[in-house]
Amino acid sequence: TNTFSKPFVSLMGEFTNASQVLYYKNYCYSFSASNILKWNTDSLILHTIPVSQVTDKDITSMALDSLGNLWLSTDEGLVVYNQVKKIFRHFTIADGLPAYKMEGNLYCGKNGTMHFGSVDYLLQFQPEKVLASIEKIPAIRLTELLVNNQIQAVDESRKHIFSPNAHNFIFAWSILSFADPLNNKYYYQLKGVDKNWRFAGNMGRVEFVNLSPGHYTLLLKGENENGISANKILQFDFTIQLPFWKTTWFVFLIIALMAIIFYGLYRYRINHIRKLEALRNRISLNLHDDIGSTLSSISILSALALHKEKNRETQDILETIKNNAISLMDEMDDIVWSINPRNDSLHSLFLRIRSFAAKLFEAKNINYKIEIPNSILHIKMTMQNRQHLYLILKEAINNLIKYSACSEAGIAVNFHKPLLSISIEDNGKGFSMNKDYAGNGLKNMKKRADALGANLKIQSKDNEGTKVNLTLKIK
Repeated sequence: TNTFSKPFVSLMGEFTNASQVLYYKNYCYSFSASNILKWNTDSLILHTIPVSQVTDKDITSMALDSLGNLWLSTDEGLVVYNQVKKIFRHFTIADGLPAYKMEGNLYCGKNGTMHFGSVDYLLQFQPEKVLASIEKIPAIRLTELLVNNQIQAVDESRKHIFSPNAHNFIFAWSILSFADPLNNKYYYQLKGVDKNWRFAGNMGRVEFVNLSPGHYTLLLKGENENGISANKILQFDFTIQLPFWKTTWFVFLIIALMAIIFYGLYRYRINHIRKLEALRNRISLNLHDDIGSTLSSISILSALALHKEKNRETQDILETIKNNAISLMDEMDDIVWSINPRNDSLHSLFLRIRSFAAKLFEAKNINYKIEIPNSILHIKMTMQNRQHLYLILKEAINNLIKYSACSEAGIAVNFHKPLLSISIEDNGKGFSMNKDYAGNGLKNMKKRADALGANLKIQSKDNEGTKVNLTLKIK
């Protein structure tokens, strides 16, 4: 008959040097020179713990207490292994053992008392009491704070505020567990900087350098040599102040000062513009009333004198005076119009051009078409640029009237922001560009176009009419 209920062959390699077998809740335990062995009695799944993780000495015996903790006697004391927490704890002479080497046998009695016997002595203890004494939760304290290498008073209950010059912080903390302090472990986390806890070693000390201004929360924790965490997590809130030039009130102050300065400059500019407009109005009015009336008087008086004068030579002189006076009156009217600030818009300029051109076209019986878009209604132009543009267009219209001998003419204005395009064309006799372009009128048009930053293009051929196109950018 088969004595064993399940085959055991698969485990035999691990048991070549195994000693002592214990049973606890469907698990068997044993140990060899290299491993602590644990296997399920139903599935026979084997788990091993390398002895090197527990001790560098030999294991002499093993026992299980009522809580399932493994107790091992070794050449350097007793070792207990908590299977739930998966942690080891060593006991030596410093913990009260009678000898350094525990060479003998461990046994757990029915009442839970652990017995250890050797040739020299018998040791008895209650595992629960021993473990309770070592599993006492330790307290934790912040022991030191240095800022720029200067010791600071520590008060965890309040927020600490440091100047913008605080650039070096050293924190030291400790757990009150002195059984094996060199094996205590410490951790920290600076909220907003660290996503996870960072290991601070076995001394509980961390240094921060060149932290940016702002609010910080430092969390500190620790655990003793048995892996038992301290009774709480320390929280230290502190603030590094912004330099005054980065503070909200300073930014608002600068913004307010800039607003006052810009408003002052704006008011100065508005007042300056108003003063210029008042001056232009005054000059325009004076030119119109004083010089305009004087020229008008000269024209009228010369006409009256011409009517009465019989001498031919004197008549010619008076005729010249009258014509010059009329010409000056026209030019004065243009000057008065250009100076008047009410005429600063392009719309006003093209209304004047339309009025000027219409009178001449109708006087010459020329069929004409003038197109002015509404998109230029509120576009402003400086007095000087407006005068340049007006005189270019006026010269082009005068040339058309004087030389083209046309029957049809057209003026078209187009505005596609920021480009303004103006064309004046006729179906007249045209002219040779190479032959006639040296005229003063065309040269003046070119100079004024350059002053405007405009592109002036004149196209003409004999008997094919003339087209003047002006393109400029409106700022």
